Amino acid sequence: MTKTEIFRMKSDGKFLVNGSITLLLREDVRLALNALEKIVNVVVDVRKKMKESFTIREAFVVGSVLKGSPKSDVDLYFRMEGIDVATANLLKTAMFYALCEGKEKPDWIDTYFGTDLPGTGSFENQPSYRITRQVENDLRNYNRSMGAL
Repeated sequence: MTKTEIFRMKSDGKFLVNGSITLLLREDVRLALNALEKIVNVVVDVRKKMKESFTIREAFVVGSVLKGSPKSDVDLYFRMEGIDVATANLLKTAMFYALCEGKEKPDWIDTYFGTDLPGTGSFENQPSYRITRQVENDLRNYNRSMGAL
């Protein structure tokens, strides 16, 4: 049984239950933030970027998972005020290799980064659900590691 099958059983086929994210989705967010922290440290070193520019302002679940698609992966969107398009694309690619490579699509944790709010830009026609408050401790820990707060 895949992680997604277990997840769907525990959450009655949803990533949200009564407006709250499930424990497994929370764990996916933690896994993504842990990978992101490691990748950002390399990017900062190589591209001479300021760590503070990778501070996350808001977190969202986006895409088809919110429509209840049974074969959906988890799509997370992290809003960072100081990130440019090239760096966002670099992070997305690196995170794909860290969190998706070699796994079946329903087990992917796909991540996106940008300055826009969901519902605009590349997510203009995609549903979104803000999870910032539900993962605020994890975001605070991540942001602290970026030198913010």
